[in-house]
Amino acid sequence: MSLNAFNQRAATAGGYTSAIVASSAGSAPVQVNQGSQQGMWVANPTTLPVYIADGTSSIQASFPTTSTPGAGLCIPAGLAGPFTVDPHGYLSAATSAGTATIFATPGFGQ
Repeated sequence: MSLNAFNQRAATAGGYTSAIVASSAGSAPVQVNQGSQQGMWVANPTTLPVYIADGTSSIQASFPTTSTPGAGLCIPAGLAGPFTVDPHGYLSAATSAGTATIFATPGFGQ
């Protein structure tokens, strides 16, 4: 299996980076992918872990508790990485408390 470095999609082709403000209530869904590519680089430069969920315009991330499971995948504080998302997809983000701004950039590769 070959490994291809992540390559941001050109801004002129819809490769704009989106800022998503996560809160304990979860963010409104943000359309982060406006083309057919299914790669997304997600960065959490904050000091808080953030849960992200991808899907349609009705997706809602939630932070898990000991009594309720969360909807989404944890992006630990200060980390970034590539993800596969749906074409024309949306992201929602949630924190345990406070707010945190994460960034999502569409593209190709790992």
